[in-house]
Amino acid sequence: MGRIAGVTAAETRARLLQAAVVVFAERGYDGTRVADIAQAAGVSNGALYAHFGSKAELLVAALHQHGRPMRPLLSPAGDGQRAGDHGPACGR
Repeated sequence: MGRIAGVTAAETRARLLQAAVVVFAERGYDGTRVADIAQAAGVSNGALYAHFGSKAELLVAALHQHGRPMRPLLSPAGDGQRAGDHGPACGR
């Protein structure tokens, strides 16, 4: 799988970030491989690493881009908060 014709680097990055949100939400950080995200985005592992140096770097970028919708997914189960209730640490 090489570079997708007609797709800019910015579009590839956006696809990777969106795929990361979905895959991390489904599998969690530890259950996700970079290959899973690359496949979901329709790009090669090399394309992923051209934009992000590591899985952790990709997670941070995804949180910056899509952080508010992802916050309920990052809350530990049974912490007493409802989905969408992020408490005072959220800055609301």
